[in-house]
Amino acid sequence: MGNFTPVSALAGGLLIGAAASLLLWLNGRIAGVSNVTNGLLAWKQGDVLWRLLFLGALVAGAGIYYGFFGNIPAARAEFPGWLLAATLVFLVTGILATFVVRHLFGVY
Repeated sequence: MGNFTPVSALAGGLLIGAAASLLLWLNGRIAGVSNVTNGLLAWKQGDVLWRLLFLGALVAGAGIYYGFFGNIPAARAEFPGWLLAATLVFLVTGILATFVVRHLFGVY
């Protein structure tokens, strides 16, 4: 966190909050990226354009930021491998728990 500044964190948080709020107010949708992406797989008529625009804006926003400020994050060589394994265990556990609750217990 050598490049952390409260101002950039605040600005990023405000932008994310504004985007999520606008999507909810204007489109009645919750801004969960996995949910937005999953909706593309269902491919309902009239439901695709806003999803593509939302995901495209995420990528474009990052590109614009890096174009202006140029500080693209780099992978850290000293990152401990066990921490990555812990993240994978957390994700797999969450996926399995969701599968069990939704498909075996039928809770949606």
